[in-house]
Amino acid sequence: MTNLDLISEAIGYIKRIDTENCLKELAISRMKQFVLLNTPTQKGGKVKIYDWVSKDNYRTQMCGVYHDAENKVAVASDTRALITSKRDYVECEESHIVAKNGDEIRGRYADYKRVMPDTDECLLYDVDRDKIKRILTEYKAERKLDKSVEYLAINVGSPDKPLYLTPGNCKLLLQLPEGDFYVFAGDDYVSRPLSYESVDENYKAVFMPLYYPERNEDVIRKED
Repeated sequence: MTNLDLISEAIGYIKRIDTENCLKELAISRMKQFVLLNTPTQKGGKVKIYDWVSKDNYRTQMCGVYHDAENKVAVASDTRALITSKRDYVECEESHIVAKNGDEIRGRYADYKRVMPDTDECLLYDVDRDKIKRILTEYKAERKLDKSVEYLAINVGSPDKPLYLTPGNCKLLLQLPEGDFYVFAGDDYVSRPLSYESVDENYKAVFMPLYYPERNEDVIRKED
């Protein structure tokens, strides 16, 4: 169907809702299709390290990028996702935490190395990036129609091996270049961190999952 067809059908259904209540869902369905078709597809892109910092002012040190002089990496975390980047490390900022506006943030950065898994103790995990892009695009389209729609979690893996991340962390995941994802070996992998390392070894990342035992939906909604 074309955009004009979808809108015409939706208007036609709306006009008849007073006499045929069952048409309400059809009208909503056509409007959703229209919005989805006209919503830009969610795409991945290069890593933007300040997208990874915390927005919570109560964790002031986490609101900036830490330049770790010992390991020569820049570190950023929103407390649910963490990234280390060799490319973003600035030598003249060594051992400093730098806000997006360039100001230094006083204080001590958390010991991020404690949450970085040893990949030798992990198994490869297949992350479905195409599915994540599709779901985020659908989410954006639904939010245009109804701001109360809220996705709590998105399954980034397969139906038989679900692992849930927040929509925000899914957007961060799509920034990552080609690389491998890992989870801890064992039956309870779904509650363990999802780790990542880029092929060129410039980036490493960790995502803390949301735990939904015995669920295998692609999306967990607020009303679920």
